[in-house]
Amino acid sequence: MRKKILILSVFLIPLCLFAVENKTEQKEKIILKIEKFKNYLDKHETRINKDVLKNIKAYLIKSKKEKVVTIKWRKLSLKQAVDRLRKCLVGKVTYHGIYGIVHSGDRKTVEFPTKNVKSNAIASSEKNVKKLKKELAHLKKTAYYARFPHRFKPKVDSIGRLHDKITIIQIIDEKVMICKVYLNERYYEDEYNVWIKGIKTDKYTDDDVISLSKYVFYVSGTKQYKTVRGSRRTILEFEKIRMSDYKKYNKAKKLLKKYKSKLKKLEM
Repeated sequence: MRKKILILSVFLIPLCLFAVENKTEQKEKIILKIEKFKNYLDKHETRINKDVLKNIKAYLIKSKKEKVVTIKWRKLSLKQAVDRLRKCLVGKVTYHGIYGIVHSGDRKTVEFPTKNVKSNAIASSEKNVKKLKKELAHLKKTAYYARFPHRFKPKVDSIGRLHDKITIIQIIDEKVMICKVYLNERYYEDEYNVWIKGIKTDKYTDDDVISLSKYVFYVSGTKQYKTVRGSRRTILEFEKIRMSDYKKYNKAKKLLKKYKSKLKKLEM
């Protein structure tokens, strides 16, 4: 019996020591990762506007719901397209039709006036099925993203994109300009003069009509400026958001949470 215990201890003790060492090594690695992400978040804290972050999160939640609905409708469209292809493949060619594809009375089968029409219908259905499968795979694979509105209520703390047709009224400096934009959610005629900050102006001149629809803007507050006549006007200030900063910040927060959870499990 003693001999057996001795033999087992010879094998088990090194295994236990290896497991302890391995666990300690894992903990050290995780602690280093946690420190790394904490330092990153502390460093970039000043560049992140909490109100903007809150707005982005709200749009992300909305976009996630929209993605679920889109996938559902794509699946339904694919099912219909596959059913259509099946009908085309088994469809009979009857030479009495003159208007192309003819549905039978039961709507479960289709008939074709010529072989050429049938082959074209099959090719078209196959193409449609292939396209829908590709779209569905892409939707499932890609992460949902915040879909910001192209028109939104013109008030402080709102976030969104600007309409394509933007007229430059006056260029202030290399990254600031006063523009005429359309902000109303429904009517094209509602014009607003706004202070746009964060867009390079070296390629533009006064009265240029430009497009800034690819950028996301945050209404950070109001700004006063002097008109040509000498009077003062107060307008909304639009600041371009560096989306990459917010994406990296959110990613770092998620990874920090993930590694903290791993460390907690190892310590249990």
